[in-house]
Amino acid sequence: MGSVMGEKAQAAFATGMSCSQAVAMTYAGRVGADADLLARAAIGFGAGMGRRGETCGAVTGAYLILGLALGKQTDGAWNKGDVYDKVHEFTQCFAQRCGAVDCRDLLGYDISDPEQMAKARELGLVRTVCPNAVGAAAEILEQMLNEQE
Repeated sequence: MGSVMGEKAQAAFATGMSCSQAVAMTYAGRVGADADLLARAAIGFGAGMGRRGETCGAVTGAYLILGLALGKQTDGAWNKGDVYDKVHEFTQCFAQRCGAVDCRDLLGYDISDPEQMAKARELGLVRTVCPNAVGAAAEILEQMLNEQE
């Protein structure tokens, strides 16, 4: 597929950012947020929620952007349901495209286990699987945000 935002997120990941940081920072300008602030906010979500192998950081970085892009308060009430619907839509698209949503399922190794993390690194999975997940997340997010305009 390929897109400018997908390539930009992959390039950010290649500089050493976590998957969550790479996706979130790519959209800083789009949501009117400071890129450094987004990087700091997203850092703990990397590697499946702080290297727990749970929800992929590329996915949680996208969730952060969906909230910033679509969340609003009207008469004291937040539009949580609307944002949750978009989070569900994103999750379905990502799972369909990448085959899974959790880091351990995407990599085939539980990176919360040091031995399995070492094996995943030895096999180069962080250099192959993760950039694809980051690019896919950024591309899906781009399409969803464009549909909102």
